[in-house]
Amino acid sequence: MSTRALALDARPTLLALTPARRARRSTTRGRSTRAPASSLGAADTSDDDAATRERAEAIDLDGMRRETRRRIERALKKVSKATTKLRVAREKVEELSSREVAATEALERAPDVDGAEAELMTLKRELEDLNALNDILRGCKTVNSPKFLEEAYPLATALAVRDAPPARPPRVKKVKGPKQATKPRMPYWTFVSADGIDIRVGRTSSDNDSVSCDPKCRDSRDWWMHAAAAW
Repeated sequence: MSTRALALDARPTLLALTPARRARRSTTRGRSTRAPASSLGAADTSDDDAATRERAEAIDLDGMRRETRRRIERALKKVSKATTKLRVAREKVEELSSREVAATEALERAPDVDGAEAELMTLKRELEDLNALNDILRGCKTVNSPKFLEEAYPLATALAVRDAPPARPPRVKKVKGPKQATKPRMPYWTFVSADGIDIRVGRTSSDNDSVSCDPKCRDSRDWWMHAAAAW
């Protein structure tokens, strides 16, 4: 009995891998080969920064300055028009409100003061941003400067300011309709006397011949006469 027990004890120990242990081992192997998420995010950010820098360096700095000034002038005109629109709207609403009995239809057609105020505020904010961009661009010497890359370019992108004005749409040629038929030229002028009699006067010397000889211009009952220095 003792010999048999010793033989059994001498056998090598075998470790059975349960499903849980196999899962832990496979997970450990997967972690050893997987790249950290933080390193992937840093790589994507680096690629985005490089692409942004490449686009920024392709900008024509002088062209962007000119386009910014053009947009400022345009924004000033819009603010001026919006200010006038708001003033007129307020005056109209005040006039309707001052009436003792105001028609319902007239009140419904009254200008939208709140909408005009919101539009004016939006245009003023855009003008302020354009002025800020103009100030920043004045301090930028090149497109490689940190001030341009970190301040001017992001603001210009947000405002959709480029280094050239937008292309104008092609002009559409107006298709003219058929020309109206004009009356044929007559070889004489027609005047009407006080008695209602038509007086035909040749335009030129050759027209005088037509008036005298062409059956289309004369009648056998007409009286013919030549006049000199009649004007």
